[in-house]
Amino acid sequence: MLAHVGIIDSGYGAGNTQPAAKQWRAECSFTPAGDMKDRCGHGSAILNIVSQAQVQFSIAKVFEESLTCPVERVCDAIDWLVNQGVDLINMSFGMPSASPRLASSVASAVASGVICIAAAPAQGAPVYPSSLPFVIRATGDARCDPHQISWLDSQQADVGGYPGNPATGIAGASVGCAHVSAFASRFLAQGLAKDAQEVLSRFKEAAAWHGPEIRVS
Repeated sequence: MLAHVGIIDSGYGAGNTQPAAKQWRAECSFTPAGDMKDRCGHGSAILNIVSQAQVQFSIAKVFEESLTCPVERVCDAIDWLVNQGVDLINMSFGMPSASPRLASSVASAVASGVICIAAAPAQGAPVYPSSLPFVIRATGDARCDPHQISWLDSQQADVGGYPGNPATGIAGASVGCAHVSAFASRFLAQGLAKDAQEVLSRFKEAAAWHGPEIRVS
């Protein structure tokens, strides 16, 4: 069984990164350019991480040169992915404020049984959609290697994953989020979980670390 994962990001193809044919389901660009070309490299990096799990992809492009876009694009992408029948949506980004429509789109996805996992900062103000109800909040945790997750259960985030290496590429909460989604996808593919609550329980059981990471400056 393959988990059907939706990715909302900047497209794919940077560094020749794209899903294998067996992993492909659908794609749609919500940007003015109307293509899937990844011009900032972020979506390709996220795709590469999640593709290490047993997954099929539907990919929604909302970002162009940077990880900023009108919130309506994200809402349209969520709605489209729900219609594609995804099991999980990875959102490796955070917006500074919510909107009624974003809250509605996420709520509709959750009501349809879609697991929503979104990036949350390890410190600082909350972001969206990770701060919306029933969204799994994922961040980077420097204690984790690529095969580990941490159970944080903190004010900031629910779970942490390998944050990547800033010296070699994209790193931080967005990378941690992708690793968390890969873990969740494995649980779904193996029949170990079927909904967000069961995924959270599996995260807690599988965590190599419990409690927030303590950073010393």
